[in-house]
Amino acid sequence: MYHVLLTEGPDEPWWFFENWEEQVVEGYTFRTFAQAKAKYIDWYGELEEKYPHVKTKDPYMAAFWQEGEYYYCEECSDDLQCYHGLLILDTRQDKVEPRQKRLCPMREKEEGEN
Repeated sequence: MYHVLLTEGPDEPWWFFENWEEQVVEGYTFRTFAQAKAKYIDWYGELEEKYPHVKTKDPYMAAFWQEGEYYYCEECSDDLQCYHGLLILDTRQDKVEPRQKRLCPMREKEEGEN
């Protein structure tokens, strides 16, 4: 099965941090890759029109954003860039492992400075 997922949050979709699934806001499941790819391309076009910035990784992972749209991080009490992620997930292969523990980027910076 192939899943085309739209995520929204402080992380680009390729990080797969712990609990990354909580950032999924919409998704579709398809039996064939061709169907999933068609939905991905359609959704990509819609997001590209709406958001001025895009970064892609691998053939079917993309992050869209616009300056000034932020996600509030309670852990660090700061605003982080909000990303709208788009990806195709192939559940026939384990593409989401290993999951990484999510640590606020601001806390990572502080810990690295010590």
